[in-house]
Amino acid sequence: MVSWRYKRLLKRHKAVLPADAPADNSLRLYVLVDDSILPKGGAKSAQVTHAVVELMKRHYPANERVRVWADTDKTLIILAAKEDEIALHLASFIVAGKAAEGFREPDLGDRLTVAAFEPLAGLECAVFSHLDRAR
Repeated sequence: MVSWRYKRLLKRHKAVLPADAPADNSLRLYVLVDDSILPKGGAKSAQVTHAVVELMKRHYPANERVRVWADTDKTLIILAAKEDEIALHLASFIVAGKAAEGFREPDLGDRLTVAAFEPLAGLECAVFSHLDRAR
């Protein structure tokens, strides 16, 4: 299931977008953060930072999209998800050959709390359209 999840989500969400929608090729880096983490004290912000740092450490400058995003676009979108949803997206991206990095928080029992994904552009962003913004 994981190997096809990315492609299925992309195909399903492309179908609901109007055919005459303008092309937007700016890159967006998506981060999924565990919605159960309370925003008090900046805990969610810290998790997001951990994931972005891991993505940069492992994929900058070798991954062209990561490099272009970091050098020019810099749009960051933070979405809320449950731990299992984060893990599923992480596995889907990796199987699809895309860069993605998760972070396991030692202070929260080493559970997966956040993941950052290779920057996406245009219709590719539809894979995350079913998720809400993090609060």
